[in-house]
Amino acid sequence: MPVNTNGPQHLRALLAQTARQWRRAADLRLQPCDLTEATWLPLVRIARAPAPMRQKELAASLSLDGSSVVRLSTIWRRPGSSSARKSR
Repeated sequence: MPVNTNGPQHLRALLAQTARQWRRAADLRLQPCDLTEATWLPLVRIARAPAPMRQKELAASLSLDGSSVVRLSTIWRRPGSSSARKSR
């Protein structure tokens, strides 16, 4: 049976593959900054938020539990981390 390359399933597969390739390209580009999708995506969410976010709100926006966000904040505050920032 021939493979249907015009149906909705094929489109979904192409979109998923494109998203994976984009994330991989972003990870490679941000590798010199010691950032991966797991560390840069939350930073993007924080930067785009209309107001400062609490850890609980950030976790909910990323579909994570709070302990995962605590680990991320620990990574961001690590000495020498390129994403560490002083609070004001």
